[in-house]
Amino acid sequence: HASPIEIRRFITLMAAMDRARDADRLWSNGVTLFRDHRWAFDPTQASRTGDLQEALKQTGVSQRHGDDSDAWCRLLRALSDAKSPAAVRMVIDSGQGDAIELLSSVTALDQQQRPWFPLLRGPKISVMWVRILVTSDTRVTISNLSALRVSVDTQVQKVTEYLGIADT
Repeated sequence: HASPIEIRRFITLMAAMDRARDADRLWSNGVTLFRDHRWAFDPTQASRTGDLQEALKQTGVSQRHGDDSDAWCRLLRALSDAKSPAAVRMVIDSGQGDAIELLSSVTALDQQQRPWFPLLRGPKISVMWVRILVTSDTRVTISNLSALRVSVDTQVQKVTEYLGIADT
């Protein structure tokens, strides 16, 4: 049984990995990772183990193993670092947030000008992440949801524009 915080961490990390791959398989593999390597979702435990890259690879969560495991570690560090944007830490820790602040926070850079939240900062992924948090059963309350854009696949957007159905 996972706590609401563990589920929100799971959603955050899996959303960051959700790019250019079969989403159903990825999220299913994420469940396997959580079941077999629960430590990989804990900021203190995952940062101490050198086995993270292998666990992500073995379960099929990562495809670009070095980049994905590096981003995973940096995300976990950001979730436990008091210097990282508070909005993201607050939504994970307390389930409270503001959509505008969250979208702004995921694009923030650390002192070395590196993203605090790599792979989560894209315009499509970040919106998807906030929407999943809100619809999950983890007692999340996020204000200003009307500020979220509706994510549209590139091909759907092109067809919509070509047919003159909507001005995107």
